[in-house]
Amino acid sequence: LRGRIIFTFCGDEENLGPDGAFYLREIGAVKPDMLVVGTQTENQLITAERGVMWVEVTARGRSAHAGNPDAGDNAILRLMRVTAHLDALMTERLRGRKLGDQQSTMNIGIFRGGENTNVVPERARVEIDRRLLPEEKVEEAFAEIEALVKAHPEADHLSCRLLTGTNGFRAPHEGPLVTALCASIASVTGAPARFLKDTGASDGRYFADDGIEIVNFGPGAGWQGHRANEYVPLDELVAATAILEAVVERVLGVG
Repeated sequence: LRGRIIFTFCGDEENLGPDGAFYLREIGAVKPDMLVVGTQTENQLITAERGVMWVEVTARGRSAHAGNPDAGDNAILRLMRVTAHLDALMTERLRGRKLGDQQSTMNIGIFRGGENTNVVPERARVEIDRRLLPEEKVEEAFAEIEALVKAHPEADHLSCRLLTGTNGFRAPHEGPLVTALCASIASVTGAPARFLKDTGASDGRYFADDGIEIVNFGPGAGWQGHRANEYVPLDELVAATAILEAVVERVLGVG
C-alpha cells in the first residue's frame, strides 16, 4: 500500500462553522496529501474554489425621540451612505478581477439597525460577503475594505471588523489526484471529465493553505442545493462509487 484513506463526516459546512473539518485539521486528526470533498458536482470536477470572507461594518450615531430627529444623529442613514459608497467603489474594482470563469464578488447580506420606530437609531451594522479568487488572500481583502471605511468622511463614527474568512484553492490539472479522477470518470462514464465553475464554498477551504491537491467531486447537482427535497440520483451515486474506487486503485495501488 502507498498510503491510507481517511473519511470525515462533518455537519457545519453551511455556516462556515469551526466544529467540523476545521477542528479536525486544527487538532491534527487529518493531514491529507490529497483531498476529495464530497460536494454535488454531477460526478464532474471542481478544481478551483474561491475564498470567502465576511466583514461587519458598524455605524454609530446619537439617539433621540423621533418627534425631534434633528436632536439625534441617525446611524442607519449614516450606514446607508457608507454602504452605497463601498458598493460603488468595490463594484468598479472587482469588475476586472476575473480569471477564467471565476469572478471576485461582494454582496451586502445583512443590514440591521434601530430599536424602535419612534427612536432615532444610535447604532446600525451591515454584514458583507466577499468571494475571492484563489490568488487573492483574506488578509489583503479585509485590509482593502477596512481602508475604504477609514478613508470615508464619516470614519470617526465607523468601525470595521473581520467576522470570518478562508482562502480559496486551485488544484493543478496535471496533479496525481486530478489525473486519477479524470481517468476514472472517463473509464466509468465513457465520456471525458468536465471542469465546473464553483458557486459556494466547501470544507476544502480549511486546507487551502496546506499546499495540497483539493478537488470537489460527487453525485447530485449543485443547483439543487438550498432547496426543499434535495436528492441524489441513484445512478449517479452508483457511478460515483465506481469512480472513487478506481481513483483509490490508481493513487494508492489498491486493487
